[in-house]
Amino acid sequence: MKRLVLVMLTLYFSCFCNAQYTVTKVIGHVINESSGEVLAAGSKLRDDDILAFSSETDMLRVIVSGKGIYVISPGPKSQKQQNAIVEMLKSALKIKSKEGYLSSRSEEDELIPAVLETDASINPNTLILPENKFLFDKRTYPVGNGSRFFLQVELEGTAPVIKPLKVVADTLMINATDFSPKKAVYKLGFYNKDKDNSELLSTIAPVMDTANAMETIIRLMIAENKTLQYPLAKRRCFAEVYEALGKPSVILFNETFKKLSTGVIKN
Repeated sequence: MKRLVLVMLTLYFSCFCNAQYTVTKVIGHVINESSGEVLAAGSKLRDDDILAFSSETDMLRVIVSGKGIYVISPGPKSQKQQNAIVEMLKSALKIKSKEGYLSSRSEEDELIPAVLETDASINPNTLILPENKFLFDKRTYPVGNGSRFFLQVELEGTAPVIKPLKVVADTLMINATDFSPKKAVYKLGFYNKDKDNSELLSTIAPVMDTANAMETIIRLMIAENKTLQYPLAKRRCFAEVYEALGKPSVILFNETFKKLSTGVIKN
């Protein structure tokens, strides 16, 4: 029995050490010195590659084939060389991503404000694409006749700026251009004309997706999970986008996942 366990452990670590890694996100600046590549989403790595981290806080999020998502950072065997921290990938610190979001509640039927709530243990930020869509209940928020959603932008040292937001039927539109390039606090609210009062609905911590990062991650995750059933593959993609970048618009995520998975993942 002990021999069987030892063989299984040996096989496990052998498979891990021969694993190929696909980068989904780089935090900081990391170079694969074996190839000279500056790492980015989509980069491929192997255990014998030499990594050069620019600082101790640099990290990589990677897909390990058949094993899930791992976070890689400089480990205890790393060496400082000039302006970099250098280490072979197989000895770097690897921590498995928690994937706890996979078992949490579904976002599919959630409306404003719940759909904008973020879990700080996963990622406190909201991912903002050029255009973002969020469903709301028209009975709870009767837009029209002066009633409207608004974004309150609070910059330190200045009076708050109120920006009315566009609505199409039961969908609130929030665009990247609604946010200031300066550091600010953003509060989504609703003004009810009949009651003549404003209600704070959510505070948004935006992270701008200026380089199609969400689509890149979805594409990489689909390639890794194409043997899974559609619902589980989609949940895994959503979990990685959420944790790596911030919580996305569920509508836009679903549209992008459907576009990229058609013909690849079976429903």
